[in-house]
Amino acid sequence: SVIVIGIVVVSIFLSYGTKELVRRILSKFTGSYVGFAANATQLITILVGFIAAIKITNIDSTILLAMLAIVTAGISLALDQSVKDVIGGIKIILFKYYKIGEYVSFDDIKGLVLDINLFSTSLNVQPKGLVVVANSKIVDGVITNHSRLDSVRFFLLIPVCGKHERLETLSKINQIIESHPGTMNGESKVFHLWIDGAETYRIQLEILDYDKREAVATDISIKVTELLESDGIINAS
Repeated sequence: SVIVIGIVVVSIFLSYGTKELVRRILSKFTGSYVGFAANATQLITILVGFIAAIKITNIDSTILLAMLAIVTAGISLALDQSVKDVIGGIKIILFKYYKIGEYVSFDDIKGLVLDINLFSTSLNVQPKGLVVVANSKIVDGVITNHSRLDSVRFFLLIPVCGKHERLETLSKINQIIESHPGTMNGESKVFHLWIDGAETYRIQLEILDYDKREAVATDISIKVTELLESDGIINAS
């Protein structure tokens, strides 16, 4: 009837207001799962309006069952993917796969999580920009949460030439690594190898902050290079 349609339409408009209200309130207390809670509130508001419309108009139970059957069939056919996305979002939050502010990767996508809502996850993926991925696609694949690791491993290969005190050089390189606040002392290691006929120092860095991995590796690489240049066993030209 017209009354049912009117109530449902009003509930849809109200749902946008409740969604924004929940988003603002939660943003003051937490930055996690704000989008998900806001979208869930919007959906609940619409469902409440639909139920209220049925109650107010006293629709016959037979008609109600028929309407529910039609709605269920419509959801199954037209909203199948959306339902999967909602279930995916619930799994992400329930099992704590990741949260806002963490670095994650799946398939060929790697970035900083900006928002998790009812249907999708938004990430800052450089240099692409803002990338929105359906929750169902994420949970159906392999997820790597880089922010949950104690450290991220990074390798440096530095070939050298000329005779030198190798044990002394290993000790000096280790001192550079251990004095750097961005690495895990005792976990980062230095190896002496021969690669393609070249004498090489292979540096295994265990870097604490995933976001700063390249900056830390660059700083250590420069310091080690300067050390080896001063000892005359590396040619950086």
